Amino acid sequence: MKSMTGYGRAQANTPLGIITAEITSVNHRNLDIRLRLPDLCRFLEIELRVACKDTLRRGHVEGNIKIERDEGAIARDISLNLTVARAYYEEVRKFQESVGLDREPDPSWIFQNPEVWQTPEAPGNDDIRAAILPVFREALRNLVMAREAEGRKLTAFFEEKLKEIDPILKEIDSFMPDLPRLVRESLIKRLEELKMDPALNPDRLAQEAAYLAQRADITEEVSRLASHLKAFREKILGEKVSGRELDFTIQEMNREVNTMGSKSVSYDLSSHVIRLKEILNQLREQVQNVE
Repeated sequence: MKSMTGYGRAQANTPLGIITAEITSVNHRNLDIRLRLPDLCRFLEIELRVACKDTLRRGHVEGNIKIERDEGAIARDISLNLTVARAYYEEVRKFQESVGLDREPDPSWIFQNPEVWQTPEAPGNDDIRAAILPVFREALRNLVMAREAEGRKLTAFFEEKLKEIDPILKEIDSFMPDLPRLVRESLIKRLEELKMDPALNPDRLAQEAAYLAQRADITEEVSRLASHLKAFREKILGEKVSGRELDFTIQEMNREVNTMGSKSVSYDLSSHVIRLKEILNQLREQVQNVE
């Protein structure tokens, strides 16, 4: 199981400088990718998105790449092209002599000409790709490891909550044999509240009690709930866990519990139904984080 919540970071010293890649993710219905890239590597956005899609299935993902270039090294690589500078100087001197200017040329304007400076060549796309992609992929791997660690915590949480459900179902099962008696007592109490003599028509009373007992029977709901719980256990321990499938299973469990609540004829049963709803709500809240 993998959570959709995680953080991955990677850093490397490359010919481009120190590259840092950071990727965070939180829960989302689908896979939503947002990247912040320096202008130098913006052309890689599609490739980086593909890398995310190949690794992640769901989640709101934000990726950020920073490049810290060694400005001191760049400055040390800048040098004056003496050949070009001398050529400029000689041409200016000749011009001044031809117009009768008897002074040496001012070299300051020569230094303002870009042609006299030698600077390092800008890195090509292949060089940029070779430097960026490995760092980004490492950050992705670290993100996946973080999501897997969170997934293990979610699995432990789900197992703990499922263990809380088991004794509740056993208690509910213990009510089943007493259901006819509980229905009869409920019906008699209702008649007494209406100031009617429950012994007035015993045949009718028995008929109504049997009918209500049948309506209040929750055997099928308990059986289906147990089946859904078994399926939920199997899914959380499977190799490929789907958050959507888990969410659907919890919806089915909620449906059965709600039906049990609507059929309840005793305070104890209603109390157990309320506790089941609380646990299922806790499960569903955390299932939203499963990939």
